Amino acid sequence: MKKIISILLAMLMIMPFAVPFASAADAIGTIAVTIETDDLGGKSVDSYADYVTIGTEGVIFEESNGPAVEAFNKTTESYDSEFEGGNYYIFTVKLTEAPYYALPAAGSFAEVEVNGSKYAAMVQEKSTGSGTISYISLEVELYVGDPMKNLKAIDFHVPAPVAGAVPADLSQVTADNMGVIIIGIEWFPEDPVFVEGTQYTFQLALETAEGFTFDKNIYLSHDMADAVKIGSGKNELKMSYTFPAIPEKTKITEINATVVEPVAGETPSDVVATTGTGYTVALYDWYHLKDLMGTITEFEGGNTYHVQVIFTPESGYVFADDVTATINGKAADLRLSNSNTGAKIFDLGFAQLPVPEYDISVTNGTASASKAVAGTTITLTADAAPTGKVFDKWVVTGATVADSSSATTTFAMPKNDVTAEATYKDKTYNVAVANGTASVSKAVAGTTVTLTANAAPAGKVFDKWVITGATVADTSKATTTFTMPENNVTAEATYKNVVYKVTVTNGKASASTAVMGDSITFTANQIDGKVFSHWEISGAAVADKNAKETTVTVGTSDVTAEAIYEDCPCKCHQGGIAGFFYKIVLFFQKLFGKNTICEFCGAKH
Repeated sequence: MKKIISILLAMLMIMPFAVPFASAADAIGTIAVTIETDDLGGKSVDSYADYVTIGTEGVIFEESNGPAVEAFNKTTESYDSEFEGGNYYIFTVKLTEAPYYALPAAGSFAEVEVNGSKYAAMVQEKSTGSGTISYISLEVELYVGDPMKNLKAIDFHVPAPVAGAVPADLSQVTADNMGVIIIGIEWFPEDPVFVEGTQYTFQLALETAEGFTFDKNIYLSHDMADAVKIGSGKNELKMSYTFPAIPEKTKITEINATVVEPVAGETPSDVVATTGTGYTVALYDWYHLKDLMGTITEFEGGNTYHVQVIFTPESGYVFADDVTATINGKAADLRLSNSNTGAKIFDLGFAQLPVPEYDISVTNGTASASKAVAGTTITLTADAAPTGKVFDKWVVTGATVADSSSATTTFAMPKNDVTAEATYKDKTYNVAVANGTASVSKAVAGTTVTLTANAAPAGKVFDKWVITGATVADTSKATTTFTMPENNVTAEATYKNVVYKVTVTNGKASASTAVMGDSITFTANQIDGKVFSHWEISGAAVADKNAKETTVTVGTSDVTAEAIYEDCPCKCHQGGIAGFFYKIVLFFQKLFGKNTICEFCGAKH
């Protein structure tokens, strides 16, 4: 069964704490109670025990009778079965005195501080089994939900009234809390412009942003000064603030400023000075008539420039309606006035700036002009090179040339002086070598150059140097030198074949000498009683070493060849009785004109 929480008791003014009982029990002073409401949103609460903290010794928190707690919702004016975040609720707090402690006498009031706010609660008595006990019961209104979204204090800023200025509108009002929305502003009296000596009041109409609420005890201020709350609600309220009367100000009729005058090629200066008092000066803008909206980073010759200076009155001062201004000693024209701040912008034009010319200095050459304005194309021409020298490059300071390696080149005149120098280097000549190397590929006249021939190819030896454009020390040496003349030189190392000796044993050769790659024919001799076996050859590649007549290809050394034989197997060459009788037969055959040849060795019988 739900317990119905009673409607909020009449809020009582805090009264002086009652005199404690004159007894042995300890008197209870101000009672501090904290109710945690931040986490109650969306919860059904059966017990306050987890949410209530008693900060005063001698007081006990006593739960209300019943199984559950119902909270009275101030917004909906109904009892909720669970708390709804973002609303105000009435909480009933019941406290009793602990043993050996005493609340003030029944019928008097005890001072209770709940969540920092003070209340006066009447002390009552109730009977117990052993006597009576004092207790207090009070109802407090608290906000349930995110405390950061319960707006307890807001500071506003509205520009203070200035004589002659238009009252601030909604766009000029700011607040220090993102949870508030300013929906309207009204001024009293409703003057179109502020008048000196008048006191002005503004009223703001306020709303909360979504999810935020105004605390019932919200504190409002303007620039940290107390403001007045005019009616309030959970999401809407009005506040008011009154400014002191606008004091009369000293009127200024003449103002002056000094700026750094424009000079072609210089950067605009923002330095401004004044000899006047009661106001400040600052540079507002530089511009020229050819481009009113352009940004000026450097003054250019041929343009007419204007400067605009802003004059702002200090506190207690105001510019007269007919105030006159001088800039650099000349009368300036009024361009703009600010009714809110009283500031005024004055304009002064300067004479057309001359177009500057810049100097051109050249060493070892000439320029197409000695002076020029920025943007002019200048041609540089180097002097003829000294004997034994050639043009090297231009060394230029203050400009970038089109081609520094060309004796004749150009550059666009910058906005500064330019110096240029043509430099030279020794004239060199080329050394080109075939089949060899030179100690240098280029050299000045008079340099000693060494030539070295490459290693000879197989079967060849160095022959001589063939030189064009110079005379070498010894053309027949693979390494030689020459003195570099005043012209290019070409050199070629040439080679000749190596002649190899051909030696033959037991045969003959088609040639007695040969060079690498030559083909030589060898023919073995006929030897009676011997039969050819094979060739033994060195220094050449043989086609068929087993052929009595064969060819060889000469390599890279002398060639030696020897025909090798074996004994003839014919009976005519055998010894003994059989050989003797066979020789007799051959004798009579030859006697009767029948000559035979040995079929093995080819000898005539």
